[in-house]
Amino acid sequence: MEKWYRIEGKDQDVVVASRVRLSRNIDGRKFPCTLSKEEADQLGKEIEGSLAGLTTITNHKYRTCHLDKMTDTERMTWAERSIINKSLANSERPVSLLVSDDDSISIILNGYDHLRFQVTAPGNNLNAAWSMADKLDDFLNEKYDYAFDERYGYLTSFPTNVGTALKAYMILHLPYLSSHRKFQGLVSQMGRFGLSVKGAIGFEEESCGSLFVVYNQTTLGQTEQETLEKITKISSQLIAQERSLRQQNHELHGDEDRDRAYKTYGILKYARKLSLETAVDYLSVLRTAAFEGEIALENPNRIYEMMITCLPHHMRLRAGADADDSTIETLRAEYVRKNLPELIAGSE
Repeated sequence: MEKWYRIEGKDQDVVVASRVRLSRNIDGRKFPCTLSKEEADQLGKEIEGSLAGLTTITNHKYRTCHLDKMTDTERMTWAERSIINKSLANSERPVSLLVSDDDSISIILNGYDHLRFQVTAPGNNLNAAWSMADKLDDFLNEKYDYAFDERYGYLTSFPTNVGTALKAYMILHLPYLSSHRKFQGLVSQMGRFGLSVKGAIGFEEESCGSLFVVYNQTTLGQTEQETLEKITKISSQLIAQERSLRQQNHELHGDEDRDRAYKTYGILKYARKLSLETAVDYLSVLRTAAFEGEIALENPNRIYEMMITCLPHHMRLRAGADADDSTIETLRAEYVRKNLPELIAGSE
């Protein structure tokens, strides 16, 4: 099945993906952080066995991974893909991970909560991601009663998730808006709406590649639909501002931008060493140029995939954990050369 990040989505010139995450705990069971290794292993196997009908519900096949049986590098590649967080990647507890064949659905069993499922949809489509997450929620709730309080909602390991336990995310590519003087002001104002903005694909607060995630900080005191609507509304405003700045720049510097895009393509196509920052920033330039029509590529959706898979632990998985930085930069350049989308004939 085609991976979600290779599929065309709504507003894909700015919106890379929409994502929904739900955390749940089983009523009457100790939270994972209080379990012994033996208890955690037993509970994980029990929950894993209860998911036998998952394929029928979601129309996806799944592969199962056990984090405690992986190397540090293997676990960190899942963190770079935002399937697990870095804290869990650094843990050796018996945690199971189920991932769908297109990477759009993941379920963490016995992590910080008994269940945490995440659904990603390409482009601007939070409702599709939520619809699938809601279906998963109902499926699991038929098998287990959730830990729930009438006043506080779903009970979770982290107090910040209590309530709906819903986190909604929009991954945005904002090369022009993020470099504008008003961007930091916009980010600061997000807190008034209970939202935050951070750098995407494993860079935390950094803005490498001009990729950002807009997400809700609070889950208590609002419904799931209110959260989704708020994220969608704020993201729509950012999309409009990014497009406006792109248009203004194109009118003033269209020829220069096109020239820059082709030069950037040439560097990526023939470079023999690439640092992480150079690779991701240059891929960001190509992504913008491709969706703005300044350069014609066979499959520009592949660029986001490349931005993820050239991250450090993905490279170390190929090169070996002991590879030095120079070897990694050589391997990254080779990877980019082989996977860079081809120019469409006649577009030069």
